[in-house]
Amino acid sequence: MNASYNSVLEQLEPRLAPAGVIAVSVNAGGTLVLGTVPGLDGDERVTIEGLSDGTYRLTPDAGVQLRIGGLNFNTPQIISGVTAGLTANLGAGDDAVTLNNAFFAKAVSINLGNGTNGFTMTDSNIGGAFSYTGGEGGDGVIFSGNFATVGGIATIKLGGGADDVTGTADRLNFGLGLTIDGGGGDDEVRLANSDGDDLAILGNFTFVGGAGDDVLSFGFANAGVLISGALKLTDVTGNESVLFAGSRVDVGALSLAAGSGNNTLLSTVTDFLVAKTLQWTSGSGTDDVDFNGSHLRVGGAVSISVGTGGGDAELTPLNSLYVGGTVMVSGSGANRDLDVNASEVFIGGKVTLAAGVGDGSARIFALNGMFLGGGANLTCGAGDTNLTISGNFRLVSNGSLTLTNGGGLGGTSVFIGGTSTASTINGAVTLKGGAFVSLEMMGTISGAVNLSTASLSAASNITIDCFTVGTLHIGGAVKLSTPTLAGQTGSIRINSAIFDNTLTVMGGAGVETLTINNSVVNKAFTASLGAGNDLFSLEQVNSAGASNYRGAVMLKGGAGTDTFLLGGAGANFAINFGQKVTVDGGTENDALTTGASVTFAPGLPLMTVSVP
Repeated sequence: MNASYNSVLEQLEPRLAPAGVIAVSVNAGGTLVLGTVPGLDGDERVTIEGLSDGTYRLTPDAGVQLRIGGLNFNTPQIISGVTAGLTANLGAGDDAVTLNNAFFAKAVSINLGNGTNGFTMTDSNIGGAFSYTGGEGGDGVIFSGNFATVGGIATIKLGGGADDVTGTADRLNFGLGLTIDGGGGDDEVRLANSDGDDLAILGNFTFVGGAGDDVLSFGFANAGVLISGALKLTDVTGNESVLFAGSRVDVGALSLAAGSGNNTLLSTVTDFLVAKTLQWTSGSGTDDVDFNGSHLRVGGAVSISVGTGGGDAELTPLNSLYVGGTVMVSGSGANRDLDVNASEVFIGGKVTLAAGVGDGSARIFALNGMFLGGGANLTCGAGDTNLTISGNFRLVSNGSLTLTNGGGLGGTSVFIGGTSTASTINGAVTLKGGAFVSLEMMGTISGAVNLSTASLSAASNITIDCFTVGTLHIGGAVKLSTPTLAGQTGSIRINSAIFDNTLTVMGGAGVETLTINNSVVNKAFTASLGAGNDLFSLEQVNSAGASNYRGAVMLKGGAGTDTFLLGGAGANFAINFGQKVTVDGGTENDALTTGASVTFAPGLPLMTVSVP
């Protein structure tokens, strides 16, 4: 090693008590070694600059000395013979190491000890591994300039205190992964943090949160982020914020364990956020998980659990949501809103949304088309929660749809408003609501349909409709139930539906209305509305065609004054019965009206019981 200096006046007497003295040497392996001098450990701060001839210029901060070959210098010194890496152990104090245009062929290890420390890497390259270790106190680690590259594994241990890791380099690359241990204190990690930055981590990124409230941010305006391995958040006890921004983010796998604090995950990526899998878990805090932005692509499964506190979970990119596997979103706390929503939704597996208790919602919505490869299961506990699968174009589900409301005034609905393209559900549909249930779509359901409301101190209703444009064709048995309480009202409305199997309608003790128009039932039809002054209204609306009942029909009232209206005059009020028809009014003064356009099967006249 050679040190150049201009004058012996640059040599300082030890008794001048400098801010810190850095011992400088080059070991036999060609590694530049920076250390402390016994008894003179202070605030050691130095800039290491690579020169075109392969040497390095070391510039100490004001008041700091470099000890080289037993002599102290306070001016820049040129160091030669460095063919490997860098090791710095600067002890306690407010220390700083800056790399500027420095190229180290092998590993770089920086240990700055306790104190308010800083490490900056600007326009520099590390060929091997990189490690940074701080202690108690606030540390700052910065990657800046046109580029900063680490070829090997990178490890940053921040220790106690409020620490920051910031990447503003135009190109920031970690060749074999990056691990950051936040330790105690409130830490912020912001990578690709300026306009147009590119971040590439070729391996895993792991953030060990520890104590404190932490921020983990990837991307800024027009930035691109690539993490080829897993992105992991572990060992968290504070409040965590994870942010994705920029133009595009590609991640091998998202695995985020946020703990019991009040946590947030937000994506505003303007183009694509792409991941192989996505997992978020948390504890008892209030969490909000929001994937907004433009497009979200997940090749495998999505699993989001927002814990037992309040908060929401939203998979709501503006343009498209693509998930190759299953989607599981849950929140066991109160007042949850769980939302899967995009212009186009493609989910290869089953969707499960479990909203917990309270007044919230669980929804799957697609403006321009929805594909559910494994069907869907939406549930909630007690509370006024609405469960919805809806859209404005087409739904294709290769599996059953089950929406179960655990109680309260909320409802469940499948509503596909588009009328130009038929929807298809290859499976059963089960909708269990609070106050209302609706199944409104054009297309085909291959399996059974079960729709029911809860017994509530409120009105309830069930709707099956196809908007009078086409038909809803149901292959399996259909059962509709409104178990209304005495003194309450309920309604069941069916319009433009074809039932290939049996149709069963059950009422309760309240006042209920059954309305059927422009529909076909190919097997037995039974309607029993129970006690109350109920209304059976068949083909009373001027619809596009007649209703046809090809199996046996039983219309049964109960205690109460019931009214039976069967068809009217003219083709649009016609009813054709193909088998036996029985009207049983129950125990009160009931009324039956049969329209002129109603026909009964030959030899099977209308049978009445307790009806004048």
